[in-house]
Amino acid sequence: MIADLLSTLAAMVHGGALVAFALLINLRRAIPRVSDEDVIRVYRAFGGGFGVSLGVFIFSNLWIWWRDLGAGRGLPDAFSIPWDDTLTVARLVTFGAFWVSYVWLEIWTLDPLRLLDSGEIKDRAAYTRSVQQVATHIAINALLFLAVVTLGVLGAAP
Repeated sequence: MIADLLSTLAAMVHGGALVAFALLINLRRAIPRVSDEDVIRVYRAFGGGFGVSLGVFIFSNLWIWWRDLGAGRGLPDAFSIPWDDTLTVARLVTFGAFWVSYVWLEIWTLDPLRLLDSGEIKDRAAYTRSVQQVATHIAINALLFLAVVTLGVLGAAP
């Protein structure tokens, strides 16, 4: 019960923020007086929220998985994967792709923006190119996370 509630709340916070930022950053030019750096700085400032919500989502789903397999099972069977369940395997593969994409976003896509934004943007063209890469990457991550949650709702094991 607690794990289910935590998983749902974490998915709502993480997924909601991810989708909101994906929409905001990709529609930023349609909103008056919103600059690239404003959106990116707010996204970067919410990094702790993303980290905590993703951590709670992962650990609560591990708890649910362990509970549903029968609490008390010993390792290595405690988290055995039902390879014959296509939906579960699809969810795990999608989550793996999301995880790799998230690491890529944090290290290789956002890092150039951190280096270009020291409070003042000196190379506007490079910054604009980097913002577009981040916008695309955040949209991909939002779609992958929505796919993970959708597969979970359809009945895949956590």
